[in-house]
Amino acid sequence: MYRTKIWGEPDLATILVIGSDPFYQKVGDELPRASFYADVFFRKGHLSEKDEAKYLYAQKVFDYINLLVGEDVKKENVYLLDLHPIEPDPFPPLGEETLITELGAHMGLTDIQYALKECPKINTIIAMGPQVNRWLQLLNFYWSGQSVIEGLRPDSYKVIVDNPYYKAVDPSLFDKIAYKTFSPLEYPFKTLIPIHHINQIDKVLLNFKWKEKFENVKKIINSPEFRESYVVFGEHHHSN
Repeated sequence: MYRTKIWGEPDLATILVIGSDPFYQKVGDELPRASFYADVFFRKGHLSEKDEAKYLYAQKVFDYINLLVGEDVKKENVYLLDLHPIEPDPFPPLGEETLITELGAHMGLTDIQYALKECPKINTIIAMGPQVNRWLQLLNFYWSGQSVIEGLRPDSYKVIVDNPYYKAVDPSLFDKIAYKTFSPLEYPFKTLIPIHHINQIDKVLLNFKWKEKFENVKKIINSPEFRESYVVFGEHHHSN
């Protein structure tokens, strides 16, 4: 079975990034061997035209993380994994987001648990996009509220078509939790931050409201108290 490879250095990782569906068709027809095409990003030597697109996609992910947590974070400090590490079957229509299946989500959760066991220095977890954050709550990884989970459920019409894809019933509910900090239920001394999908980052950066939230999150993550003790601010939910 095809499975996306987790990418990172266990002894150096301090940030875990959980994503899904890099919109394969937009960066080539090949399935990624590693999450967010990290293998291409760290590859040395000349890149083909197809790999260049993958490299730029991975670069955008790392730039996004740096923007959020601070420029001093090194690429080796980031651990990447896909919540849906198996091949979409069938593929979504061109440009649409892959629908995460229950099987894929459970496999992704297993990878998360493995990562947190193997990477003792991870103190920040970044969960990318509405669908990933909905599944993490359905799997009892963290909690933000039933109304958010209901609003982020897949539109039933988009699921029953021949090529199912993900489209939330009410995407605006993700705005209620984006760039706020939460404590994972079984890892209370780690901080989880829901963020927009990488494919939305250009639109997000044009919105002053989100830029302000970026700065608030950066202040928390870079505070001496957070870096020294990994203490989370609040119990299971703390607004920025």
